[in-house]
Amino acid sequence: MEERDNARHVVRALESAQAAVRISNKGTPYTTLSQGDLVEIRAYKKAALEDAKRVQDHVLDKIHPEIRTHFRDEFQRGLELQLRNLTSGDVASEVRGSALVNRWADWFNSNRSQIKIPK
Repeated sequence: MEERDNARHVVRALESAQAAVRISNKGTPYTTLSQGDLVEIRAYKKAALEDAKRVQDHVLDKIHPEIRTHFRDEFQRGLELQLRNLTSGDVASEVRGSALVNRWADWFNSNRSQIKIPK
């Protein structure tokens, strides 16, 4: 039961991160997001990062034998870097963070059928 409850942080982290992506993708290419959109994106990414940090490593290990490294080093670290940009305007952090999150997404999508998150 405790592990299942902790695994919900994985789901919430992924859902919050995806909500941020939906907002950033809602406009047309090369348009600037509104201040309200940026505030909302920051809130979703912050929520995603908070949930990611709450996931216990042994729970990740049970979800998939390789997920912990990808989750921590790509998804979580990528969110940290993206938030740095959203709070301090560090564009280089955004570039690095986006690359990490994209690497995470590629790994996750390639392994989706083997990833078992308890419900």
